[in-house]
Amino acid sequence: MTVGEYEHNLTLSEGELELYWTIVNGTARIALRGHTTGWISLGISPVRYMNGSDMLVGYVTGSGGAFVIDAYCTGDYGPHPADLDLHGTDDLLDRNATEVGGWTTVELVRNLTTADPYDKPIPEAGVVAVLWGISPSDDIVTQHTRYGKSSWNTSGGTAPPRRRHRRRPTAAGRPRRHRGRQRVRVQRLLRGGDLQLHWKVKEGKFHLAVVARTTGWVSIGLEPSQR
Repeated sequence: MTVGEYEHNLTLSEGELELYWTIVNGTARIALRGHTTGWISLGISPVRYMNGSDMLVGYVTGSGGAFVIDAYCTGDYGPHPADLDLHGTDDLLDRNATEVGGWTTVELVRNLTTADPYDKPIPEAGVVAVLWGISPSDDIVTQHTRYGKSSWNTSGGTAPPRRRHRRRPTAAGRPRRHRGRQRVRVQRLLRGGDLQLHWKVKEGKFHLAVVARTTGWVSIGLEPSQR
């Protein structure tokens, strides 16, 4: 990747990840540059958490080769197998990955729309939700250590801010209280990210998800009598 090669760019993760792109002749030329010697990823248009996102994952192998796949996330928190493993198609027209000075750059070319159900359309001019992840490992099964979500305005402008619901004031000028409709979403990382707790309180119900870096069992105990 050279300076000025791409028309637009977006900085993510407080400068730890950079997204570059140019849209021309019905194709998207995309570069993802992350501060890591492991893998980096971009997820396009997730449906729920990570689920349903069109994933682009890449890294530089130990021998200096490029590993870049067209993938799809099948669960709320993974996995994200290659489209080919889901009996879809690999629709990357070109791909490359380089590593310089502790930064990994993944470049690819893809049509804005494809016939593969595991690809999400990229608008020529529009805003789509994206996810991103950074890992210090070349093993894409290894969990990311940095991740987040953002809005991607493919026309290069600033994405519109999220609309916030404003409560109508009461006659006294104070907002109404909606009892029993508390909504809280929280995430906590334990043991350096090996265990994640995700929870939400809504309408008097407690929704909990536990994600662990293991292929075995996982458990959580509530209010142990001895610590």
